Amino acid sequence: SSFNNGISVTANFISFEKRNNNLFLSKISGFQIVNGGQTSSSISYLYANSGVDKLKNVFVPTKFNVIQDKEKERDLIERVTLYSNTQNKMQDADFSSRHPFFINLETLAQTTPYSSTRFWFFERLRGSYNSTKKSLSNDQNNLKRFKLRYSQSNKFTKEELAKVYMAYKGFPNISSLGRQKCTNIFINQATTL
Repeated sequence: SSFNNGISVTANFISFEKRNNNLFLSKISGFQIVNGGQTSSSISYLYANSGVDKLKNVFVPTKFNVIQDKEKERDLIERVTLYSNTQNKMQDADFSSRHPFFINLETLAQTTPYSSTRFWFFERLRGSYNSTKKSLSNDQNNLKRFKLRYSQSNKFTKEELAKVYMAYKGFPNISSLGRQKCTNIFINQATTL
């Protein structure tokens, strides 16, 4: 679509092969979408609900960034996200989502029940709760299981975590700041643990 930026992807390795005077992507490793989550979600939803025929005439520009230096990967991903995104205002908290602290917290939330069948849903990536529900919408049984396991009321974000944590630690002056200011202070503390 000419109304969006397409998809930006990082990878550690990409190779192409030539067939009938056209280049085709033949192998990719370390694939990660760093910008274009809404576009990817729309494609996935259309595929799940209408099938591949509806997608035959859809072309989405995709920018590939090959990153072999792991030290520079996080910086490049943050820059691509910031400079590519014109549809949604990016928050500072969006850039921290790849930090190991938040990845570990997401894994912990998904594997540690707070009751016999219910889990917290830590929304490490903004909108991931609704994206997951949308991706399951074509299978009502899986969607029902997801909603029972992770109810909407048990979803929490980095911003909500920051406010609760700072209040719990005895810093109501920080907790009462705006969501973004409080989150920035929390991230500086949490990601140094």
